[in-house]
Amino acid sequence: QVGGGIIVLLLAIAMVLGKESSFKGAPSTDCNADIHEAAIIPLAVPLLAGPAAFSYVMAHSAWNSTSDFINIVLPILIVGCACWLIFRLACSAEREIRKSTLDLVERVGGFILAAIAVEMMATGLRDLFPALIVQQ
Repeated sequence: QVGGGIIVLLLAIAMVLGKESSFKGAPSTDCNADIHEAAIIPLAVPLLAGPAAFSYVMAHSAWNSTSDFINIVLPILIVGCACWLIFRLACSAEREIRKSTLDLVERVGGFILAAIAVEMMATGLRDLFPALIVQQ
């Protein structure tokens, strides 16, 4: 968790400074780029397939009737379709929004990502060193 937080923090700093393409090691590409140049977005993976999603599926994994199956599969399908729609619309939005506005959104996103990274590292350090927890 600490190591993941450090990597996410480095990406967040690169986003804030506008050097994200140099951090990833490849030039930035547009939405029509080759499909083989896909990258993992560190913010999306833990939020979409994180502890909350796993806990929900595990808590509702008993299939006794058709309604139980719907309670498990329907939220997964809704989230998957929503992600697909958002990613699909992002390419058209990139063509409509000015570059300066996109840079501003990227920098604000970098600050938010940095806050998440610091929280990840703090949680990991508390788990590694229980003596750091202050008792009141």
